[in-house]
Amino acid sequence: MDLLILTVISFLTSGFTAVVGIGGGFILLTIMVDFLPPIALIPIHGFIQLSSNASRAALDPTHIKWDIVKRHAIGVVIGATIGALSISIFPFEYLPIVLGLFVLLMTWSPYDPRTRKSQGTMLWVGAGQTYLSFFVGATGPMSYPLLLRRALDRHEIVVTHAVTMVCMHLSKVIGYGTQNAALLDYWDFMVAMSIAAVLGSFAGKRFRHHVSENRFRWTAKVLLTVLSVRLILKFFIPEIP
Repeated sequence: MDLLILTVISFLTSGFTAVVGIGGGFILLTIMVDFLPPIALIPIHGFIQLSSNASRAALDPTHIKWDIVKRHAIGVVIGATIGALSISIFPFEYLPIVLGLFVLLMTWSPYDPRTRKSQGTMLWVGAGQTYLSFFVGATGPMSYPLLLRRALDRHEIVVTHAVTMVCMHLSKVIGYGTQNAALLDYWDFMVAMSIAAVLGSFAGKRFRHHVSENRFRWTAKVLLTVLSVRLILKFFIPEIP
């Protein structure tokens, strides 16, 4: 039953992200935390998101802005190297509350998409979000506002962001693999949820032209807030369903 539930959620969140560009990874991670142990949660989530983002990019390769991807990828290498070396000392028992607070921060941090003012380079943002992703998981929204500030259309933003996330999640999966994280113990979850993520990307791409982005953004914010507050409260009150 757990496998079935997570497979369906993987499909829905991947499709959601294919339409809006962000949010699906957050939603998936906050739900997965109830089904998987903390030490396996982040690498398995990274593997699923790798499949989801790779399929999303493969469906629209002409919209990829490779100059942005290249700068971000350099930062990924820096962040992944530091993150992999920190796995053995990170207090995973506090992951739920860290995750919940991070989701709230990234969901409601203000930014103005009309301005092009630099808030940091893609290289250093790539390094920071990759390091944090080793422990928090879904850090995609850290770089998304930078793409919104550029002269890119909606499809270029969604697909370019997907490629940068492929680099980040791939580094995370490799990093955890080198630290002997128990990925193979959950091979059935990874296979089923990855297939569902690919199918979700395909379905979401078909709806991207027909769904109101503003409505989806507000739906995502409300849903993310509810899930993150529940996660924080559950850390202190385990009896909460």
